[in-house]
Amino acid sequence: MAVLRVTTVLLLVVVMTSKAVEFPVMNVPQLIQYWGYPVESHWITTSDGYILNYHRIPYGSSEKGHPRSLVRGKGHEGRQQQSKPVMFLQHGLFGSSARFTAGPPEKSLAFIMADAGYDVWVANTRGNTYCRNHTTLDPDVDKEEFWNFDWEVAGLEDLQAGFSYVLETTGQSKLIYVGHSMGTSEFLAASAVQPEIQVMVSAAFLLAPPSYFDYNTGILVELAQYVDELEGAFEFLDLWELFPDFPLTSEVGHDLCDEIHLEENYDTCMSLADSIVGISPGNLNNSMLPIYFDSWPEGSSVKCLVHYGQLINSEHFFGRYDYGDANMEHYGQASPPAYDLSKITLPIHIFYGDGDTLVDDMDVEALASNLPNVKLLYKVPFEGWTHNDMCYAIQAPELVYSVIMENAAKYV
Repeated sequence: MAVLRVTTVLLLVVVMTSKAVEFPVMNVPQLIQYWGYPVESHWITTSDGYILNYHRIPYGSSEKGHPRSLVRGKGHEGRQQQSKPVMFLQHGLFGSSARFTAGPPEKSLAFIMADAGYDVWVANTRGNTYCRNHTTLDPDVDKEEFWNFDWEVAGLEDLQAGFSYVLETTGQSKLIYVGHSMGTSEFLAASAVQPEIQVMVSAAFLLAPPSYFDYNTGILVELAQYVDELEGAFEFLDLWELFPDFPLTSEVGHDLCDEIHLEENYDTCMSLADSIVGISPGNLNNSMLPIYFDSWPEGSSVKCLVHYGQLINSEHFFGRYDYGDANMEHYGQASPPAYDLSKITLPIHIFYGDGDTLVDDMDVEALASNLPNVKLLYKVPFEGWTHNDMCYAIQAPELVYSVIMENAAKYV
């Protein structure tokens, strides 16, 4: 009996210990704190009334980050603090600031850069989980008005307001921009249409940038054939928002795909992970699936996806939204104008992979050839490197983030 009691106690300890290491469901500020980093939430209002929520990591864990100057800036609640070089991170379509803060710290760009001495600001685009706010519009009531934006409008309005706020808050004159996927589209569109925004940026790092779609052969090409019909159907159904936060995804991640249950549900979890995260084989940290599933999807507008569909259906065209018969009203011409990439004169660094089914490497190279100041065109040296490997791959710190860090140091 004594042996049985001891065995039972040991089993209980094992179970309790296993439960103790399970990840709780966390939003981004909680996630940043969970990994031992300071976090501030900042609210920024754009000129057209959208209220954005940015997450700031002002320094590294255990104050590893070292200030690079004695310029004074104002932090959260107006506290005076030493100013450091600013790194601004912008997520992709249906994503959020979680793309850069999922952890563990040695694998996530935001934490790596904070530990390297940067004042890291992780942005959120209008309409996602953290930015369903407006001074006058309700996203669930005033749906057509609230969701009437594409990624160009988000870039022009959100980045202008965000850059100005961040620089005023930190006391810096310029920031370093890192965008992933749609975050690169926002930046390129804003810089081409409103070139003066570039004076606030010392350099830009573009990860898996969608632009031209001449060589794309993925499922998006098939779907794009029906973009007009889909847009009409969404409008008929009064559906203006796509893929908002879906709690069931998080529940599956925590109840079926955590470390305790992953083995028995491996095939199901890996299939979902491939659909949601979509990274190259062998590059996924399986223990992080609950956290990855917590932050997908995060929502965006139908119009953002339609804009990409229009580009896919065009021939070698990277340009503005096609309003059809209303183009004359918007642009003074019958067809939407292409972005004048020659106006983007700041230093650009481009990262891409040969396994990206959303952004073909030849299209990325075409983009680079049309930008006047590309300092780096970097094909990740990993066969099969995918679109989201940029954010989640186990080898991203060695193959991508170290290259960003090395080149970013030239601009601080």
